[in-house]
Amino acid sequence: QRDPETAENAAYGWKRANEALAELLEHGEVLCFEDVQCGQDYIDPVSNGTLQEHNLVGIYSWDSLQLYEKKKSDTWLGIFIIANLHFKVRYQKSNVRPTIVVGGPDAPKDVDSFLFPTLHHMAALMNEGLKVWDVRNGRVYNSKPYNLYDTSDTVGLTDMNGWVGHTGHFGCRFMCGMQGRHKQGAPMYYPAMLKPENLDHIPNSCHPDYDINNLPPQSTPEAYQEALKKVLASTTNAEYNKNRTATGITKPSLFAALPRATPMPRLFPSHCMHRDFLNYPQLQILLFRGKISHNASDKPEQWLWAVLTGNVWEKHGALVAKWGQKLPLYVAPHPPRNPVHKINSGYKACEYQAWLYILAPGFLYTLLPHPYFSNLCQFIQGAKITHSFTATNDDLREAQQCLLSAVAGFETLYYGRKLERLHFVCQSIHSHVHTPLEQVYAGCSAAIAQWTIERTIGIIESLFRQHSAPYAHLSAIAVRLAQVGTLHALNPGLKSDREGHLPRGASNLGNGYAVLAPRQGQCVEVTAEETRAIQEYSVETGEDIGMMMEDVVSVERRGGLQLPNGQRVRTKWKETLRAQDIACRRYVQVGRTFSVCIAASNALRSSITKGYHVMGKYNISLSLCLHNQTRTTRITTPNPTHYTQMSSQ
Repeated sequence: QRDPETAENAAYGWKRANEALAELLEHGEVLCFEDVQCGQDYIDPVSNGTLQEHNLVGIYSWDSLQLYEKKKSDTWLGIFIIANLHFKVRYQKSNVRPTIVVGGPDAPKDVDSFLFPTLHHMAALMNEGLKVWDVRNGRVYNSKPYNLYDTSDTVGLTDMNGWVGHTGHFGCRFMCGMQGRHKQGAPMYYPAMLKPENLDHIPNSCHPDYDINNLPPQSTPEAYQEALKKVLASTTNAEYNKNRTATGITKPSLFAALPRATPMPRLFPSHCMHRDFLNYPQLQILLFRGKISHNASDKPEQWLWAVLTGNVWEKHGALVAKWGQKLPLYVAPHPPRNPVHKINSGYKACEYQAWLYILAPGFLYTLLPHPYFSNLCQFIQGAKITHSFTATNDDLREAQQCLLSAVAGFETLYYGRKLERLHFVCQSIHSHVHTPLEQVYAGCSAAIAQWTIERTIGIIESLFRQHSAPYAHLSAIAVRLAQVGTLHALNPGLKSDREGHLPRGASNLGNGYAVLAPRQGQCVEVTAEETRAIQEYSVETGEDIGMMMEDVVSVERRGGLQLPNGQRVRTKWKETLRAQDIACRRYVQVGRTFSVCIAASNALRSSITKGYHVMGKYNISLSLCLHNQTRTTRITTPNPTHYTQMSSQ
C-alpha cells in the first residue's frame, strides 16, 4: 500500500464489510448482496474481531488445463484473489497472483504434496504477520492474511476439501446430509429426492422420499468436526470405507489447518459458473435432444420433452447462430455459435449462458409442452437472480421459490420415479436448492466463481512460447505475472494506461464518451423529422441557435461510439458494409439516466434529456452520427431489461 490509489482500493473491503454489518444491525438483514463483503462468512470475522482493517483477505482458486489439444498435457494452476480490493480492479490481470503451477503431462497423484509449500508459507504469514506501510497515514501495520474461500470445479475440489465428490453417497457440495441413490451394481449415487418405484432391495437407496421444503440442513463446523473424527478413528479399511460412505469425508483438508480461515465446511463454497453455465445446460440440452443415455426400452421418441430432433434441431441451431449475433456486447461477449456444428467443439460457458438463458426461452416457447417450458423458466429465473450483483432479500426469496419448484418439478417431469432414469437427477440439479441461502453466506456467488482462474489460464496460454520445456516455461510465466503485478501495486504509474487510451482517429467527448473512426469526410442531410428533433433539442439546451435558421440539418457519419463502461458500439453505416455473419454491436442498454456527449468543432456537447435520445450535430462540425443519419428515439418508460437499438436506419 505504498501508492495512494492502491491503498484506497485495498480499503474497500473493510469499508464495505462494516457498511453491511451496520445494515445487519439496523435492519436485521443486509439490504443488497453485491459483493463478498455482504456475506455472513465475511461479516462474522469482522464483527468478532478476527478480521482487522489492514488484514489481507484472499480467495484461493485451483483448476486444471490441457496445454495441448491433441497431446496429453495435464497442468494444474493455483491463483490468489485479493478480496480486499474494489471489485472494479480485483479481477484485473495485475491484481491476480498465480501461486503454483503443477506441470504434466500426468495429473498429480498426491495434490497435497504440491499444495503444502504454498499453504506452509500462508500459515507462516498468518501466524507472524506481514509488515505493510499505509501511505495514507504513514503508519506500518502488521497484516495477518485471512483465507476467506478456496474454490475449484467439482473434479478438482475433492483434492482440496477431502470429500467424496459429486458421485458419493453424500455427494452434495454443501454437505446437506441428503443421501443419494444408486442403481443395482453401479457405484455412482444420484441426489434424487423421490424414491424409485419398486426399489426395496438396493442398500443405501431405499430410504423414503425427501420433502423439498424440509431437506436436511447444511453441515455446521461442529457437525463437520464430529464426522471427521469418526473417519479418523477408523482402525481398518473396512471400517474406514463404512465411515467414509456414512459421512462423505475421505480425509482432513490441508486448507482447514490454516490458522486464519473460514471454518469448514464453509471454506469451500459453491461454484456457480460450471454448474449453471456448463453442467446444467449440457444436461438440459441432452434431454431436449433425446441424446442422454437411456435403457433400450425407454425410447426417446416417447419423451414429450425431446423436441430438438431432426430438422427442428437444425433450425434451432441456425436460429441460435443468427440471433446470437444480435445480442449486445455486454450481454454476450462471445456470441453463441451454431450448436449443431460446434456443441462438441469446445462450446464455452458464456455461449451456453447466451443460448439457454437468453435465446432458448423464446425459441422453445412453441416447441416444449407447457410444464417443461415452465420448469425451464423457473431454473432460468432463479439462476439469473443468484448470479446478480444487486440481489436483495426479496429477490432471494423469489429465487428460492423458483428453484425449489424447479427442482421438484424436474424430478417429477423427467425422472418420474423410474430407476432407469435415476441418472437424470445430477448434482447440478440438486444444488440449486441451496443457492439462494449460499448468497446469504457468500454475499455474491458470481464474485467467487471460476471465471477469474479461467481467464488467468487464457492469459498464461497466450504468453506461451517455449515448446521444448513447456512446464518450466509455464512456471516462469506465472512467476513473471506475479512479479509484474506486485510492481504495479507498488507503483501503478508503471502500468500502460489502457483505460484512457483511445484508438487513432477517435475524438474524446469527455465523461468517458468518445466517437470512433472511421469518419465519412463529408456531411449528409438528415430527414425532416430528424431535423425537427435536433432543432427542438437545441432550443431546450440553448446551444447552436443558428441551427434554427436552417431548413435541413447536415451531419457527418462516424464509425462508432465508446461508452463510459468501455463498451464500443458500431454504427449501422459501417456495420452493414461488413459480412452479415459478424456480431451486431449496435445495441446499448438504456436506463433512467443516460447522457452522451457529442463532439463539435471546439466544445461540442449534447445530452439526452426529457426522454429524447438525440444523436447528431449540426452542419459541417466534427460530429457523431450513428448509422446512416441522426437517430431520435422517444423513450417513455425505460426498462433495463429491454435493449434499445441505437438506430434502425
